Amino acid sequence: MSAVRFEGVSKKYSSDSSSGGVFDISFDIPAGQFTSLVGASGSGKTTILRLMAGFLQPTEGKIYMDNQIVSDNTHSLPTNRRDLAMVFQSYALWPHMTVFENVAFGLRARKVHKPEIKKLVDEVLQLVNMEKYVERRPGELSGGQQQRIALARSLVLKPRLLLLDEPLSNLDAELRIQMREQLKELQLTTGITFVYVTHDQEEALAMSDYLLVLEKGKLLQSDHPEVVYFRPVDARVARFIGRAFPLNGTLVNVSKGGLGKIELENSNKNLQLLGSVPAHTGISLGSSVCLVLRSEMVRIVDSNTVDNTSECRISGVILSSSFIGRENQIEVKLETGDLLTVYDNSRRRFKAGESLLLAFDPEAAVIVPERAG
Repeated sequence: MSAVRFEGVSKKYSSDSSSGGVFDISFDIPAGQFTSLVGASGSGKTTILRLMAGFLQPTEGKIYMDNQIVSDNTHSLPTNRRDLAMVFQSYALWPHMTVFENVAFGLRARKVHKPEIKKLVDEVLQLVNMEKYVERRPGELSGGQQQRIALARSLVLKPRLLLLDEPLSNLDAELRIQMREQLKELQLTTGITFVYVTHDQEEALAMSDYLLVLEKGKLLQSDHPEVVYFRPVDARVARFIGRAFPLNGTLVNVSKGGLGKIELENSNKNLQLLGSVPAHTGISLGSSVCLVLRSEMVRIVDSNTVDNTSECRISGVILSSSFIGRENQIEVKLETGDLLTVYDNSRRRFKAGESLLLAFDPEAAVIVPERAG
Protein backbone atom coordinates (compact mmCIF):
# COMPACT_ATOMS: atom_id res chain seq x y z
CA MET A 1 0.00 0.00 0.00
CA SER A 2 1.21 3.50 -0.84
CA ALA A 3 1.35 6.23 1.76
CA VAL A 4 2.03 8.85 -0.95
CA ARG A 5 1.70 8.71 -4.73
CA PHE A 6 2.84 11.28 -7.28
CA GLU A 7 1.31 11.06 -10.78
CA GLY A 8 3.03 13.17 -13.44
CA VAL A 9 3.84 15.91 -10.94
CA SER A 10 5.72 19.02 -11.99
CA LYS A 11 6.52 22.11 -9.97
CA LYS A 12 8.00 24.86 -12.10
CA TYR A 13 9.31 28.00 -10.44
CA SER A 14 9.68 29.69 -13.83
CA SER A 15 9.71 28.83 -17.53
CA ASP A 16 13.48 28.26 -17.25
CA SER A 17 14.10 24.64 -16.21
CA SER A 18 17.48 25.62 -14.74
CA SER A 19 15.67 27.61 -12.04
CA GLY A 20 14.86 24.41 -10.14
CA GLY A 21 11.70 22.44 -9.45
CA VAL A 22 10.62 18.95 -10.49
CA PHE A 23 9.40 17.73 -13.86
CA ASP A 24 6.86 15.00 -14.68
CA ILE A 25 7.65 12.83 -11.66
CA SER A 26 5.68 9.69 -10.77
CA PHE A 27 6.38 7.37 -7.84
CA ASP A 28 4.89 5.59 -4.82
CA ILE A 29 6.09 5.88 -1.21
CA PRO A 30 5.52 2.52 0.58
CA ALA A 31 3.44 2.82 3.75
CA GLY A 32 5.09 2.03 7.06
CA GLN A 33 8.64 2.08 5.68
CA PHE A 34 11.68 4.35 5.62
CA THR A 35 12.05 6.05 2.23
CA SER A 36 14.90 8.40 1.32
CA LEU A 37 15.01 11.02 -1.41
CA VAL A 38 18.64 11.22 -2.45
CA GLY A 39 20.42 13.46 -4.91
CA ALA A 40 22.84 16.35 -5.23
CA SER A 41 21.91 19.92 -4.35
CA GLY A 42 19.28 21.22 -6.77
CA SER A 43 17.95 17.75 -7.64
CA GLY A 44 14.43 18.52 -6.35
CA LYS A 45 14.46 16.67 -3.02
CA THR A 46 13.19 19.50 -0.83
CA THR A 47 10.68 20.59 -3.48
CA ILE A 48 9.13 17.09 -3.37
CA LEU A 49 9.03 17.19 0.43
CA ARG A 50 7.33 20.60 0.41
CA LEU A 51 4.80 19.36 -2.16
CA MET A 52 3.99 16.43 0.15
CA ALA A 53 3.61 18.79 3.10
CA GLY A 54 1.28 21.12 1.20
CA PHE A 55 3.66 24.09 1.38
CA LEU A 56 3.76 24.07 -2.44
CA GLN A 57 1.11 23.29 -5.03
CA PRO A 58 2.03 21.35 -8.19
CA THR A 59 2.02 23.11 -11.55
CA GLU A 60 0.88 19.85 -13.14
CA GLY A 61 -0.07 16.36 -11.96
CA LYS A 62 -1.73 14.90 -8.87
CA ILE A 63 -0.56 13.97 -5.37
CA TYR A 64 -2.36 11.24 -3.41
CA MET A 65 -2.15 10.32 0.26
CA ASP A 66 -3.80 7.07 1.31
CA ASN A 67 -5.40 6.95 -2.17
CA GLN A 68 -7.07 10.37 -1.71
CA ILE A 69 -6.11 13.35 -3.87
CA VAL A 70 -4.55 16.06 -1.69
CA SER A 71 -3.08 18.29 -4.42
CA ASP A 72 -3.38 19.04 -8.10
CA ASN A 73 -3.00 22.22 -10.13
CA THR A 74 -6.37 23.60 -8.99
CA HIS A 75 -6.58 22.85 -5.26
CA SER A 76 -4.47 21.73 -2.31
CA LEU A 77 -5.53 20.21 1.01
CA PRO A 78 -4.16 22.35 3.87
CA THR A 79 -1.10 21.03 5.67
CA ASN A 80 -2.94 20.70 9.00
CA ARG A 81 -5.39 18.24 7.41
CA ARG A 82 -2.76 15.89 5.94
CA ASP A 83 -1.93 13.97 9.14
CA LEU A 84 1.79 14.59 8.83
CA ALA A 85 4.62 16.17 10.77
CA MET A 86 7.95 17.62 9.65
CA VAL A 87 11.44 17.82 11.15
CA PHE A 88 13.56 20.64 9.76
CA GLN A 89 17.31 21.01 9.37
CA SER A 90 17.29 23.87 11.91
CA TYR A 91 15.14 21.93 14.48
CA ALA A 92 12.98 25.10 15.02
CA LEU A 93 12.62 24.63 18.78
CA TRP A 94 11.15 27.42 20.90
CA PRO A 95 14.17 28.77 22.85
CA HIS A 96 12.09 30.15 25.77
CA MET A 97 10.23 26.86 26.34
CA THR A 98 11.38 23.80 28.26
CA VAL A 99 11.79 20.42 26.62
CA PHE A 100 8.39 19.38 27.96
CA GLU A 101 6.70 22.55 26.66
CA ASN A 102 8.29 22.19 23.22
CA VAL A 103 7.12 18.60 22.84
CA ALA A 104 3.66 19.39 24.26
CA PHE A 105 3.13 22.41 21.99
CA GLY A 106 1.31 20.58 19.18
CA LEU A 107 -0.87 18.63 21.61
CA ARG A 108 -1.95 21.83 23.33
CA ALA A 109 -2.78 23.36 19.96
CA ARG A 110 -5.06 20.36 19.40
CA LYS A 111 -6.65 20.99 22.81
CA VAL A 112 -5.66 17.61 24.23
CA HIS A 113 -6.47 17.31 27.96
CA LYS A 114 -3.59 17.97 30.38
CA PRO A 115 -3.36 14.44 31.87
CA GLU A 116 -3.21 12.95 28.36
CA ILE A 117 -0.57 15.51 27.31
CA LYS A 118 1.69 14.52 30.20
CA LYS A 119 1.24 10.84 29.44
CA LEU A 120 2.01 11.23 25.73
CA VAL A 121 5.00 13.55 26.28
CA ASP A 122 6.49 11.24 28.91
CA GLU A 123 6.12 8.27 26.56
CA VAL A 124 7.76 9.94 23.58
CA LEU A 125 10.63 11.40 25.65
CA GLN A 126 11.38 7.88 26.87
CA LEU A 127 11.30 6.70 23.26
CA VAL A 128 14.08 9.16 22.33
CA ASN A 129 15.95 8.75 25.65
CA MET A 130 15.37 12.36 26.74
CA GLU A 131 13.10 11.86 29.77
CA LYS A 132 15.76 13.28 32.12
CA TYR A 133 15.80 16.66 30.38
CA VAL A 134 12.17 17.77 30.67
CA GLU A 135 12.96 21.05 32.47
CA ARG A 136 15.87 22.14 30.29
CA ARG A 137 15.65 24.68 27.51
CA PRO A 138 17.08 24.14 24.00
CA GLY A 139 20.10 26.35 24.74
CA GLU A 140 21.12 23.92 27.47
CA LEU A 141 21.15 20.92 25.11
CA SER A 142 23.70 19.60 22.64
CA GLY A 143 22.96 19.44 18.93
CA GLY A 144 22.11 15.75 19.11
CA GLN A 145 19.80 16.31 22.08
CA GLN A 146 18.01 19.14 20.27
CA GLN A 147 17.57 16.84 17.30
CA ARG A 148 15.89 14.23 19.48
CA ILE A 149 13.55 16.84 20.96
CA ALA A 150 12.58 17.97 17.45
CA LEU A 151 11.82 14.32 16.63
CA ALA A 152 9.84 13.86 19.83
CA ARG A 153 7.75 16.95 19.08
CA SER A 154 6.74 15.40 15.75
CA LEU A 155 6.33 11.82 16.96
CA VAL A 156 4.07 12.80 19.88
CA LEU A 157 1.40 13.79 17.34
CA LYS A 158 1.40 10.20 16.00
CA PRO A 159 1.27 11.27 12.35
CA ARG A 160 0.85 8.79 9.52
CA LEU A 161 3.70 10.50 7.68
CA LEU A 162 6.91 12.07 9.04
CA LEU A 163 8.92 14.26 6.67
CA LEU A 164 12.59 14.88 7.52
CA ASP A 165 14.53 17.56 5.62
CA GLU A 166 18.26 16.81 6.09
CA PRO A 167 17.88 16.82 9.89
CA LEU A 168 21.38 15.46 10.57
CA SER A 169 23.37 17.89 8.43
CA ASN A 170 24.37 20.10 11.38
CA LEU A 171 25.82 17.22 13.42
CA ASP A 172 29.40 15.95 13.47
CA ALA A 173 30.27 12.68 11.72
CA GLU A 174 30.18 10.41 14.78
CA LEU A 175 26.90 11.83 16.06
CA ARG A 176 25.35 11.54 12.60
CA ILE A 177 26.03 7.80 12.62
CA GLN A 178 24.48 7.45 16.08
CA MET A 179 21.41 9.48 15.10
CA ARG A 180 20.79 7.66 11.83
CA GLU A 181 20.77 4.36 13.73
CA GLN A 182 18.28 5.81 16.20
CA LEU A 183 16.10 7.22 13.43
CA LYS A 184 15.85 3.80 11.80
CA GLU A 185 15.03 2.22 15.16
CA LEU A 186 12.33 4.85 15.80
CA GLN A 187 10.74 4.16 12.43
CA LEU A 188 10.64 0.43 13.12
CA THR A 189 9.26 0.99 16.63
CA THR A 190 6.51 3.43 15.65
CA GLY A 191 5.58 2.04 12.22
CA ILE A 192 5.22 5.61 10.92
CA THR A 193 6.08 6.22 7.26
CA PHE A 194 9.35 8.20 7.22
CA VAL A 195 10.34 10.26 4.15
CA TYR A 196 13.90 11.46 4.54
CA VAL A 197 15.81 13.97 2.40
CA THR A 198 19.60 13.68 2.14
CA HIS A 199 22.44 14.31 -0.29
CA ASP A 200 24.54 11.67 1.50
CA GLN A 201 24.17 8.42 -0.46
CA GLU A 202 25.87 6.32 2.23
CA GLU A 203 23.38 7.62 4.79
CA ALA A 204 20.49 6.83 2.46
CA LEU A 205 21.71 3.27 1.86
CA ALA A 206 22.21 2.61 5.57
CA MET A 207 18.79 3.83 6.69
CA SER A 208 16.32 3.17 3.92
CA ASP A 209 13.88 0.47 2.89
CA TYR A 210 13.27 2.34 -0.36
CA LEU A 211 15.19 4.94 -2.39
CA LEU A 212 14.28 7.64 -4.88
CA VAL A 213 17.32 8.88 -6.82
CA LEU A 214 16.92 12.37 -8.28
CA GLU A 215 18.89 14.57 -10.63
CA LYS A 216 18.01 18.09 -11.81
CA GLY A 217 14.32 17.69 -11.01
CA LYS A 218 13.99 14.28 -12.67
CA LEU A 219 13.45 10.90 -11.03
CA LEU A 220 16.19 8.55 -12.25
CA GLN A 221 15.30 5.39 -10.30
CA SER A 222 13.08 4.29 -7.42
CA ASP A 223 13.56 0.89 -5.82
CA HIS A 224 15.00 -0.97 -2.83
CA PRO A 225 18.57 0.08 -1.94
CA GLU A 226 20.09 -3.25 -3.00
CA VAL A 227 18.49 -3.00 -6.44
CA VAL A 228 19.61 0.59 -6.96
CA TYR A 229 23.15 -0.29 -5.87
CA PHE A 230 23.65 -3.54 -7.78
CA ARG A 231 21.32 -2.86 -10.72
CA PRO A 232 21.36 0.87 -11.49
CA VAL A 233 19.19 1.80 -14.47
CA ASP A 234 21.96 3.88 -16.00
CA ALA A 235 25.41 5.36 -15.47
CA ARG A 236 24.04 8.49 -13.74
CA VAL A 237 22.58 6.42 -10.91
CA ALA A 238 25.72 4.26 -10.72
CA ARG A 239 27.96 7.32 -10.37
CA PHE A 240 25.90 8.76 -7.54
CA ILE A 241 25.16 5.64 -5.51
CA GLY A 242 28.32 4.01 -4.19
CA ARG A 243 31.88 4.26 -5.40
CA ALA A 244 31.24 3.52 -9.06
CA PHE A 245 33.33 4.16 -12.15
CA PRO A 246 31.57 3.64 -15.51
CA LEU A 247 33.83 2.76 -18.46
CA ASN A 248 32.39 3.80 -21.82
CA GLY A 249 32.21 1.38 -24.72
CA THR A 250 30.09 -0.41 -27.29
CA LEU A 251 28.14 -3.62 -26.64
CA VAL A 252 29.42 -6.21 -29.15
CA ASN A 253 27.99 -9.47 -27.78
CA VAL A 254 25.64 -10.93 -25.18
CA SER A 255 25.82 -14.60 -24.13
CA LYS A 256 22.80 -16.74 -23.27
CA GLY A 257 23.80 -16.44 -19.64
CA GLY A 258 23.41 -12.68 -19.76
CA LEU A 259 27.09 -11.71 -19.86
CA GLY A 260 27.77 -8.87 -22.24
CA LYS A 261 31.04 -8.06 -23.96
CA ILE A 262 31.90 -4.43 -24.57
CA GLU A 263 34.69 -2.88 -26.58
CA LEU A 264 36.06 0.00 -24.57
CA GLU A 265 36.51 3.47 -26.00
CA ASN A 266 39.96 5.08 -26.08
CA SER A 267 41.74 1.74 -26.05
CA ASN A 268 44.60 1.31 -28.51
CA LYS A 269 44.37 -2.48 -28.19
CA ASN A 270 40.61 -2.81 -28.89
CA LEU A 271 40.26 -3.96 -25.28
CA GLN A 272 37.12 -5.96 -24.56
CA LEU A 273 35.69 -6.64 -21.10
CA LEU A 274 32.72 -8.61 -19.78
CA GLY A 275 29.89 -7.58 -17.49
CA SER A 276 26.36 -8.61 -16.53
CA VAL A 277 23.55 -7.16 -18.65
CA PRO A 278 20.34 -6.71 -16.57
CA ALA A 279 17.24 -7.89 -18.43
CA HIS A 280 15.34 -4.65 -17.71
CA THR A 281 17.78 -2.45 -19.64
CA GLY A 282 16.78 -3.69 -23.10
CA ILE A 283 20.20 -2.77 -24.53
CA SER A 284 20.78 -3.82 -28.14
CA LEU A 285 24.03 -4.84 -29.81
CA GLY A 286 26.01 -1.89 -31.12
CA SER A 287 24.64 0.43 -28.43
CA SER A 288 26.85 2.85 -26.51
CA VAL A 289 26.98 1.56 -22.95
CA CYS A 290 28.92 1.81 -19.71
CA LEU A 291 30.58 -0.98 -17.76
CA VAL A 292 30.06 -0.07 -14.11
CA LEU A 293 32.91 -1.02 -11.81
CA ARG A 294 32.73 -0.42 -8.07
CA SER A 295 35.85 -0.01 -5.96
CA GLU A 296 35.10 -3.00 -3.75
CA MET A 297 34.86 -5.40 -6.71
CA VAL A 298 38.29 -4.52 -8.15
CA ARG A 299 41.48 -6.09 -6.81
CA ILE A 300 45.16 -5.68 -7.59
CA VAL A 301 46.81 -8.76 -9.11
CA ASP A 302 50.39 -9.70 -9.83
CA SER A 303 51.16 -9.09 -13.49
CA ASN A 304 53.43 -12.17 -13.50
CA THR A 305 50.59 -14.56 -12.69
CA VAL A 306 49.03 -16.53 -15.54
CA ASP A 307 45.43 -15.49 -16.28
CA ASN A 308 43.71 -18.86 -15.94
CA THR A 309 40.51 -17.55 -14.32
CA SER A 310 37.27 -16.10 -15.60
CA GLU A 311 38.22 -12.68 -14.27
CA CYS A 312 38.56 -9.65 -16.50
CA ARG A 313 41.82 -7.70 -16.36
CA ILE A 314 42.79 -4.14 -17.18
CA SER A 315 46.03 -2.28 -16.58
CA GLY A 316 46.73 1.22 -15.35
CA VAL A 317 49.22 3.61 -13.78
CA ILE A 318 49.07 4.94 -10.22
CA LEU A 319 48.44 8.67 -10.01
CA SER A 320 48.49 8.84 -6.21
CA SER A 321 48.30 6.61 -3.13
CA SER A 322 47.08 7.61 0.33
CA PHE A 323 47.15 5.59 3.55
CA ILE A 324 43.74 6.18 5.20
CA GLY A 325 44.04 3.89 8.20
CA ARG A 326 42.70 0.44 7.50
CA GLU A 327 43.57 0.56 3.79
CA ASN A 328 45.35 2.36 0.99
CA GLN A 329 43.30 4.54 -1.35
CA ILE A 330 44.87 4.40 -4.79
CA GLU A 331 43.94 6.63 -7.73
CA VAL A 332 44.63 4.80 -10.99
CA LYS A 333 44.61 6.02 -14.57
CA LEU A 334 43.51 3.07 -16.68
CA GLU A 335 44.93 2.28 -20.10
CA THR A 336 41.72 3.73 -21.59
CA GLY A 337 42.39 7.06 -19.87
CA ASP A 338 39.55 6.55 -17.37
CA LEU A 339 40.17 7.18 -13.67
CA LEU A 340 39.44 4.52 -11.05
CA THR A 341 39.87 4.47 -7.28
CA VAL A 342 40.83 1.14 -5.73
CA TYR A 343 41.40 0.17 -2.11
CA ASP A 344 44.01 -2.24 -0.84
CA ASN A 345 44.35 -3.44 2.77
CA SER A 346 47.77 -5.03 2.41
CA ARG A 347 50.83 -3.37 3.93
CA ARG A 348 52.34 -2.83 0.52
CA ARG A 349 53.49 0.70 -0.30
CA PHE A 350 52.35 2.09 -3.64
CA LYS A 351 54.09 4.87 -5.54
CA ALA A 352 52.91 7.33 -8.16
CA GLY A 353 53.92 6.22 -11.64
CA GLU A 354 53.87 2.52 -10.76
CA SER A 355 52.00 0.21 -13.17
CA LEU A 356 49.16 -1.93 -11.83
CA LEU A 357 47.11 -4.80 -13.14
CA LEU A 358 43.52 -4.85 -11.90
CA ALA A 359 41.03 -7.73 -12.01
CA PHE A 360 37.30 -8.13 -11.39
CA ASP A 361 34.59 -10.77 -11.63
CA PRO A 362 32.41 -9.96 -14.67
CA GLU A 363 29.35 -11.35 -12.86
CA ALA A 364 29.73 -8.52 -10.32
CA ALA A 365 30.11 -5.74 -12.88
CA VAL A 366 27.05 -4.41 -14.70
CA ILE A 367 26.54 -2.99 -18.18
CA VAL A 368 24.07 -0.12 -18.39
CA PRO A 369 23.15 2.67 -20.81
CA GLU A 370 24.54 6.14 -20.16
CA ARG A 371 20.94 7.30 -19.77
CA ALA A 372 17.86 5.17 -19.28
CA GLY A 373 14.74 5.67 -21.38
